Amino acid sequence: MTFFRVANQFICPVFKHGSMAEFEFGLQRVINFPSDRMQSERTYLLKTLAGCPNQPEKINRLLNITILEENANFSENDVFLIFSMLSGGSAGYKTLFHFLKDNWDTIKTK
Repeated sequence: MTFFRVANQFICPVFKHGSMAEFEFGLQRVINFPSDRMQSERTYLLKTLAGCPNQPEKINRLLNITILEENANFSENDVFLIFSMLSGGSAGYKTLFHFLKDNWDTIKTK
């Protein structure tokens, strides 16, 4: 459980206040997550990527890669986890709403 305590202190602030490059690093880490690591670490990292940022460009990047680009490294459960995390805060659910509104026709056909 030490990993999760450290993650709360350091990872979330990086994704919340850090640069887009730092966010992208975390996103690429989830995409290319090593198979020899615990799956719970990947899940926690994905929850942090979805739940910590306030900037719409970070949230939109995550939604684009998981929904519009249909990246094979993300499961349907991952998408539901992202939606759940985004609905927990005003920046997340507003950005999710606008993303769905702006891309509804594309999403609906998929």
